[in-house]
Amino acid sequence: MLSSPPDYAVIIPARYESSRLPGKPLVSLLGVPMVVRTYRQCIRACPPERVYVATDDQRIEAVCREHGINVLMTSSDCLTGTDRVAECAAQINAEVFINVQGDEPVFNPDDLRVFIEQLAVYPGEILNGFCEIDCEAMYRSSSTPKVVMRPDGRLLYMSRSP
Repeated sequence: MLSSPPDYAVIIPARYESSRLPGKPLVSLLGVPMVVRTYRQCIRACPPERVYVATDDQRIEAVCREHGINVLMTSSDCLTGTDRVAECAAQINAEVFINVQGDEPVFNPDDLRVFIEQLAVYPGEILNGFCEIDCEAMYRSSSTPKVVMRPDGRLLYMSRSP
């Protein structure tokens, strides 16, 4: 019998000053900001009190508060979403932190449910989600992260290079 998952928090890093698309978290998708859509997908998989948006931008903070989303302010010195999650670890009492990319407004909530269930199966391990690249354009795209794994399935590294 599987034990219950450890205490966890889902963190959605959201940076306004994106180099490829400034203001991306607030881009309106059919009238709803992207970060709000991503949050709504998360709460289809877990309780809203476990989900936080991490940002250094007051515009994103205001939108989150307007939609009743937990928001944590982080330093503008964060270079990556992972840096933002690390800062949140100092602000939230949780054993595990799950990083959900803020620009994934249509991800499948079942994927997050699987991660949450697997926390009890792989205690103390770092888990990474990925999907197969099935076309050369995605393989060559610098916007698509690639995962390189060992034969036993463990992560070696991730890169945007082909």
